[in-house]
Amino acid sequence: MSTMTDRLTERYEGSGYSFAHPAAETVERDVEPAPLESVVIRDAEQPVMIVAALEESPLATPVLQVPGLLGELLRKYEALGDYEQLLHSRIPVEGSDAAEVAEIVYGTGDPRQALILAARVEGRRIVTLQVHFAPATAAVNRPLALAILESLAVQSVSDPLR
Repeated sequence: MSTMTDRLTERYEGSGYSFAHPAAETVERDVEPAPLESVVIRDAEQPVMIVAALEESPLATPVLQVPGLLGELLRKYEALGDYEQLLHSRIPVEGSDAAEVAEIVYGTGDPRQALILAARVEGRRIVTLQVHFAPATAAVNRPLALAILESLAVQSVSDPLR
Protein backbone atom coordinates (compact mmCIF):
# COMPACT_ATOMS: atom_id res chain seq x y z
CA MET A 1 0.00 0.00 0.00
CA SER A 2 1.32 3.42 -0.95
CA THR A 3 1.64 6.17 1.63
CA MET A 4 1.82 9.90 1.12
CA THR A 5 5.51 9.89 2.01
CA ASP A 6 6.09 7.63 -1.01
CA ARG A 7 5.09 10.58 -3.19
CA LEU A 8 7.75 12.83 -1.60
CA THR A 9 10.48 11.99 -4.11
CA GLU A 10 12.25 15.35 -4.28
CA ARG A 11 13.79 17.68 -1.70
CA TYR A 12 14.02 21.47 -1.82
CA GLU A 13 17.13 22.91 -0.14
CA GLY A 14 16.69 26.49 1.05
CA SER A 15 18.97 28.75 3.08
CA GLY A 16 18.99 26.93 6.41
CA TYR A 17 15.98 24.70 5.78
CA SER A 18 14.82 21.87 3.54
CA PHE A 19 11.64 19.90 2.90
CA ALA A 20 10.48 16.95 0.84
CA HIS A 21 7.88 17.35 -1.90
CA PRO A 22 6.28 15.37 -4.73
CA ALA A 23 7.60 15.47 -8.28
CA ALA A 24 7.23 19.05 -9.44
CA GLU A 25 5.43 20.26 -12.52
CA THR A 26 7.05 23.69 -12.04
CA VAL A 27 9.45 25.33 -9.59
CA GLU A 28 9.47 29.13 -9.57
CA ARG A 29 11.86 31.18 -7.46
CA ASP A 30 10.77 34.68 -6.55
CA VAL A 31 13.30 37.46 -7.04
CA GLU A 32 11.34 39.98 -4.96
CA PRO A 33 13.53 41.58 -2.28
CA ALA A 34 10.81 41.44 0.44
CA PRO A 35 11.36 37.83 1.51
CA LEU A 36 14.99 36.77 1.76
CA GLU A 37 14.08 33.85 -0.50
CA SER A 38 10.91 32.22 -1.76
CA VAL A 39 9.86 29.37 -4.00
CA VAL A 40 6.56 28.10 -5.44
CA ILE A 41 6.35 24.42 -6.38
CA ARG A 42 3.38 22.96 -8.24
CA ASP A 43 2.72 19.23 -7.87
CA ALA A 44 2.86 17.31 -11.17
CA GLU A 45 0.04 14.91 -10.16
CA GLN A 46 -2.35 16.80 -7.89
CA PRO A 47 -3.70 20.38 -7.87
CA VAL A 48 -1.40 21.29 -4.97
CA MET A 49 0.74 24.40 -4.59
CA ILE A 50 3.66 24.50 -2.16
CA VAL A 51 5.08 27.87 -1.12
CA ALA A 52 8.16 28.40 1.03
CA ALA A 53 9.59 31.75 2.08
CA LEU A 54 12.41 32.80 4.34
CA GLU A 55 11.85 36.15 6.02
CA GLU A 56 13.27 38.33 8.79
CA SER A 57 10.82 38.87 11.64
CA PRO A 58 10.25 42.57 12.32
CA LEU A 59 9.78 41.75 16.02
CA ALA A 60 12.67 42.02 18.48
CA THR A 61 11.20 39.70 21.14
CA PRO A 62 12.20 36.12 20.19
CA VAL A 63 9.15 34.44 21.76
CA LEU A 64 6.85 36.58 19.57
CA GLN A 65 8.71 36.22 16.25
CA VAL A 66 7.25 32.91 14.98
CA PRO A 67 3.62 33.50 16.09
CA GLY A 68 3.84 37.11 14.92
CA LEU A 69 4.94 36.21 11.39
CA LEU A 70 2.37 33.40 11.15
CA GLY A 71 -0.37 35.74 12.41
CA GLU A 72 0.58 38.39 9.86
CA LEU A 73 0.34 35.79 7.08
CA LEU A 74 -3.03 34.50 8.33
CA ARG A 75 -4.45 38.05 8.33
CA LYS A 76 -3.58 38.32 4.62
CA TYR A 77 -5.62 35.20 3.88
CA GLU A 78 -8.45 36.41 6.13
CA ALA A 79 -8.67 39.53 3.93
CA LEU A 80 -9.50 37.27 0.93
CA GLY A 81 -12.89 36.46 2.48
CA ASP A 82 -14.72 33.33 3.66
CA TYR A 83 -11.91 32.67 6.13
CA GLU A 84 -12.09 29.87 8.65
CA GLN A 85 -9.26 28.74 10.90
CA LEU A 86 -9.46 24.99 11.50
CA LEU A 87 -6.29 24.53 13.55
CA HIS A 88 -3.55 26.57 15.24
CA SER A 89 -0.94 24.87 17.40
CA ARG A 90 2.71 24.64 18.33
CA ILE A 91 4.52 21.82 16.57
CA PRO A 92 7.99 20.30 16.80
CA VAL A 93 10.25 20.86 13.77
CA GLU A 94 13.63 19.19 13.48
CA GLY A 95 16.37 21.74 14.24
CA SER A 96 14.04 24.62 15.18
CA ASP A 97 13.48 26.02 18.68
CA ALA A 98 10.05 27.48 17.79
CA ALA A 99 7.38 26.42 15.30
CA GLU A 100 3.64 26.82 14.85
CA VAL A 101 1.16 25.40 12.37
CA ALA A 102 -2.25 26.61 11.20
CA GLU A 103 -4.87 25.12 8.93
CA ILE A 104 -7.27 27.45 7.17
CA VAL A 105 -9.92 27.65 4.49
CA TYR A 106 -10.06 30.94 2.60
CA GLY A 107 -11.24 32.67 -0.55
CA THR A 108 -14.58 33.75 -1.91
CA GLY A 109 -15.75 32.02 -5.09
CA ASP A 110 -12.79 29.61 -5.53
CA PRO A 111 -11.97 28.54 -1.96
CA ARG A 112 -8.67 27.00 -0.95
CA GLN A 113 -7.56 25.03 2.06
CA ALA A 114 -4.01 25.49 3.37
CA LEU A 115 -1.72 24.13 6.00
CA ILE A 116 0.87 26.73 6.98
CA LEU A 117 3.93 26.16 9.14
CA ALA A 118 6.24 28.86 10.50
CA ALA A 119 9.55 27.84 12.09
CA ARG A 120 12.62 29.70 13.31
CA VAL A 121 15.72 29.02 11.24
CA GLU A 122 18.15 31.24 13.12
CA GLY A 123 17.85 34.52 15.00
CA ARG A 124 15.06 36.54 13.37
CA ARG A 125 14.99 34.34 10.26
CA ILE A 126 11.70 32.47 9.98
CA VAL A 127 10.71 30.02 7.25
CA THR A 128 7.06 29.63 6.30
CA LEU A 129 6.01 26.49 4.45
CA GLN A 130 2.50 26.49 2.97
CA VAL A 131 0.58 23.78 1.12
CA HIS A 132 -2.60 24.90 -0.69
CA PHE A 133 -5.30 22.76 -2.31
CA ALA A 134 -9.04 22.82 -3.09
CA PRO A 135 -11.16 21.79 -0.06
CA ALA A 136 -12.97 19.24 -2.26
CA THR A 137 -9.63 17.38 -2.62
CA ALA A 138 -8.84 17.36 1.13
CA ALA A 139 -9.27 13.58 1.49
CA VAL A 140 -6.28 13.07 -0.83
CA ASN A 141 -4.30 16.28 -0.44
CA ARG A 142 -4.48 16.99 3.31
CA PRO A 143 -2.43 13.87 4.16
CA LEU A 144 0.06 14.91 1.47
CA ALA A 145 0.24 18.42 2.94
CA LEU A 146 0.86 17.01 6.42
CA ALA A 147 3.66 14.78 5.08
CA ILE A 148 5.30 17.80 3.40
CA LEU A 149 5.12 19.87 6.59
CA GLU A 150 6.44 16.97 8.69
CA SER A 151 9.47 16.72 6.38
CA LEU A 152 10.63 20.28 7.15
CA ALA A 153 14.09 20.32 8.70
CA VAL A 154 15.98 23.39 9.85
CA GLN A 155 19.77 23.67 9.80
CA SER A 156 21.53 26.71 11.16
CA VAL A 157 23.30 28.61 8.39
CA SER A 158 26.22 29.07 10.77
CA ASP A 159 26.44 25.31 11.47
CA PRO A 160 29.92 24.19 10.30
CA LEU A 161 28.60 20.70 9.51
CA ARG A 162 26.07 22.02 7.03
